[in-house]
Amino acid sequence: MLTALVLAAVCLPVFAVDGAVQSLASIRQVAASFAQESAQGTLKGDARVRPGRLDSRLRLAPCEAPLEAFRPRGGRALGNITVGVRCPGPKLWTIYVPVNISMPGKVLVATQYIPRGEHLRAEHVRLEQRDLATLMTGYFSAVESAVGKRLKRPL
Repeated sequence: MLTALVLAAVCLPVFAVDGAVQSLASIRQVAASFAQESAQGTLKGDARVRPGRLDSRLRLAPCEAPLEAFRPRGGRALGNITVGVRCPGPKLWTIYVPVNISMPGKVLVATQYIPRGEHLRAEHVRLEQRDLATLMTGYFSAVESAVGKRLKRPL
């Protein structure tokens, strides 16, 4: 029982006790900046980064060192992601901030059903605005790059 209490005390976040608290806006700003840099390295274009809300009741001790942002293990780079923000000391704490990264861009979409084996023609496709962060890799962004391709599966 004593071991469980000690473990619980070690694992709990550091809460401010003297009235001073870390600004939630500063935590969100660090997360947004990190996500923006991460997105620019992944896709070319103007990423739109929207950090999520943090619980206004959160009272973390002020960090005396600059806040550090990181991508949790196994985390995604685009779309709905999580960015970790931590205080390196002397009062250690870590919080995870939800962030949405969208990247608008034009991609080709089919205008009709096209059977397998057909060669793609310009009238088969059109450009539409989509969120590139939600798409799998392997999309075309120019009609010229797709016209003449033979389909391996129906589209």
